[in-house]
Amino acid sequence: EQPILYKTLSLSQLNLWHTCPIHGRHYILHPCSLTLHLRQNTTLDCTVHPQFSLSSSLTSLNFVVTRRQLLLSRSLTPPPQPRPLFPEHRPTTRPTKSPKLWWRYALISIGRLTRRRSWPAFISSLRTRSRYLSLYTRARYSTPGHPLSAKKDDYDYVP
Repeated sequence: EQPILYKTLSLSQLNLWHTCPIHGRHYILHPCSLTLHLRQNTTLDCTVHPQFSLSSSLTSLNFVVTRRQLLLSRSLTPPPQPRPLFPEHRPTTRPTKSPKLWWRYALISIGRLTRRRSWPAFISSLRTRSRYLSLYTRARYSTPGHPLSAKKDDYDYVP
């Protein structure tokens, strides 16, 4: 049994078209060539190489879409909904009910957009980062078969 498995898929002259009775063939996807390479590591105890690695090459990709097709595709998908900026800081109440929270949200958002933050926010981020790095380092450089010396608060970590 080989520990590494290689597979290759090659598609040439891949295209998509529709036939018009008056004008003949109209390409939606012009002919192109696609090659996919899959590398699979079949050994379960190897932590050096990823289990799956996929690479591809594409000669060119050209789509031709008519206005009618574009409008049809837009009608099939819902329009994107606006998302709030920094939802983790956004108050759940209305601005008229708690203006202080909304002013705080505005200050935090502007500070994050301009990369200017308050000292308490900076210290909190620094602590979160150092905690994450210590957990990541212990997990990354632990030896297989030897569990990490886990602490009780390691399981409560949420970035």
